[in-house]
Amino acid sequence: MRTNIAIAGFSIAFALASLAGLAPAHADVYAWESTGNDDFGRLDLTTGVYTSRGNTGFLFSGLGAYGGVVYGGAEASAGFYSVNTSNGAATLIGNSGEAYEDTGSTTSGVYEFGKDDYLYRVNVATGATTQVGYLNIPISGVLGMSSSGPTLFISQDSNLYSINTTTAAATLVGTTTGATFGAMVYIGGVYYGGNEFPQNQVTTFNPLTAAVTFGPNETGAPSDFWGLAPTSAVPETSTWAMLLLGFAGVGFMAYRRKSKPALMAA
Repeated sequence: MRTNIAIAGFSIAFALASLAGLAPAHADVYAWESTGNDDFGRLDLTTGVYTSRGNTGFLFSGLGAYGGVVYGGAEASAGFYSVNTSNGAATLIGNSGEAYEDTGSTTSGVYEFGKDDYLYRVNVATGATTQVGYLNIPISGVLGMSSSGPTLFISQDSNLYSINTTTAAATLVGTTTGATFGAMVYIGGVYYGGNEFPQNQVTTFNPLTAAVTFGPNETGAPSDFWGLAPTSAVPETSTWAMLLLGFAGVGFMAYRRKSKPALMAA
């Protein structure tokens, strides 16, 4: 009896440890990235290593994320797409009334920076857009838009603007000295920027001052930053195996305890 209890206890502990293992075992932070040659992949923001998942078939002006789905607006086109993050395949959802200059998102929705310099809110179910207001941000140089944070940001060369998503009013936060962001993403309370010059580099920035902290150079990416979106870590196969083994042990002990009285009665 004591042996059975001990084994059951061990199995439960093993299962709980396996559940804890579903969280990343290390501190690396990941994001989805779309690049300038239509490639889509996963970027390790801690090390700068890019791993391709596939080709979208479109140059995305940027990426937005909402409700666990990654979206992109095709550059200089009205097409709005969802992205299959396992292989990069893009599926057309619908069309905007204005060609995309950039795409981004906040915790409240997905937005389009139109070629007409207006901000639009995107209906992620249909691709239809609602005009918010005039941004008055120069459409020139390197442009980037943030995804998934509480605040929407647009960068134009080294100028960083915060955007009021109700009125489209753009407020200059400051200068990202030494960095020009092709894309930005908010993950775990931190804003990351994909710096494009003099080479692809992962950075973080202060959303109140625009001060930049430079991180690792990006490696493995076929082109420059066009979009970033958050992703949660996917459990490794070994983690799933441990989890199943732990719960199998719990189930086996429960079966034995249930079957033993019946055998004794027989």
